[in-house]
Amino acid sequence: MLFSVTEEDLCTACSSKRFVSLVAGRGPFGDITDLIAISRLVWWQEAHVTDWLEAFAAHPRIGGLDQLKARYSQFAKLSETEQATAASASGDVLQELKSCNEAYEAKFGHIFIVCATGKSAAEMLGLVKARLVNSPREELLTAATEQMKITELRLWKVVATQECHRAQLPDATAKAERRAGKTAALRSPITSHILDTSMGKPASDVPISLHKQCDGSSGVWDCIASGTTNSDGRVGDLLPASDSIAPGMYK
Repeated sequence: MLFSVTEEDLCTACSSKRFVSLVAGRGPFGDITDLIAISRLVWWQEAHVTDWLEAFAAHPRIGGLDQLKARYSQFAKLSETEQATAASASGDVLQELKSCNEAYEAKFGHIFIVCATGKSAAEMLGLVKARLVNSPREELLTAATEQMKITELRLWKVVATQECHRAQLPDATAKAERRAGKTAALRSPITSHILDTSMGKPASDVPISLHKQCDGSSGVWDCIASGTTNSDGRVGDLLPASDSIAPGMYK
């Protein structure tokens, strides 16, 4: 039986307004698996980096919840549950966790995002230390992966209010972790997004070509890919999905 999820419900799972609008517009859904699949598709192939950052910004820092409760009340309550294990940590561990979070934010420009369900403060401290060595691009993708895990778990909780889905909820964490390993090859390492500033909207049906400078030459360029912008003004599949690209000059 088909079911719908309101934008208000989706907002309790993810604070990115554009993500919520895109997912809601794809309903009704066949079941929770269908909702999760569409949410992941939108998150990885249609959401912008600014949408990711908007979602990140809704989370309080691990170990420091109070300052964002007023601004994001619905997220503060969920985060208290998801971070409950950290609340009982020793003062020394929490202080180091706070310091590492500040170093992380100074380096990457956004707060440390982790799916904290079931993790102790010591475990989260180890995670933030390990991720501090990442490059900004690597860490952005890692944070986006963690955000999708969180969103998925919250979607399960939203849908679990419907009787037919309650029995499936306990397995949601394991499913989110398994699916998180499938994100590495979902995007072309180079994408294009064109806006028509005269119309104030995305520019569709614009032909795009990607050229790479030939090795040993300063003036010879090889056309390695081409495409046409979609209704959102984007070309997301110029190159095969990968988490890296060969060094060189591109235009």
